[in-house]
Amino acid sequence: MKLSDLKLSEVLSYAFESLVLGNPDARENIEKIVYTKNTDTLPVTCDVGIVFGGFSMIPHRVEKAERLYKEGLLEKIIVTGGIGYLSKDRVTPEAVKMQDYLFEKGIPKKDILLEDKARSTFENIKYSLELIKEKCDLEKMKLALITSDFHLRRCTGMTLMATNNKTDIFGCGAKDGITDIESWYTSTSTQITIYHEALNLRYYTKHGDMCDLEIDDLKRKRIRSK
Repeated sequence: MKLSDLKLSEVLSYAFESLVLGNPDARENIEKIVYTKNTDTLPVTCDVGIVFGGFSMIPHRVEKAERLYKEGLLEKIIVTGGIGYLSKDRVTPEAVKMQDYLFEKGIPKKDILLEDKARSTFENIKYSLELIKEKCDLEKMKLALITSDFHLRRCTGMTLMATNNKTDIFGCGAKDGITDIESWYTSTSTQITIYHEALNLRYYTKHGDMCDLEIDDLKRKRIRSK
């Protein structure tokens, strides 16, 4: 099935049953909506890896980019992120912090590109692709998207939309121990973050802001906990 097949009432029901009733089937459905599979590494060497800014950018996302680069799976790295809406530091762009971190880890300056204006996922993608298109033909490139596990499906769908589905795109998730598929349900605040992401994915797909991605079939029969 596709994201566009989701009804708002369904997503809200899964969230309620997972959070309030502890229904394992509802939790599994939320995971199928939000998370992608097999994203720990890259199957091929990519020309560019785009590292998305956000609350877990350092060390989790940027460490993942460092590892992939040193394993020979990334040729170049773009760090993207301005001063985010939720950023406590209102002076230093997220991309600059990530760039400095990579410099300290020995990544050559020539292999790091800086995009420091973006304030949303849409802008992360838009400005990063503009940076790439200044020097390369996107249709001939392999791009890696590096972000938190729960954020990867949105980034993939929006990048596919922005490139007209003509660029090879590979997602690689960075574990933060909080929002991962293995741990998101262990705190109420993180559950709310993931439910919100599920709603966002449906919204962005319905409004044409991202490609309509395939997800695993959901368990439609509601089994309430006793």
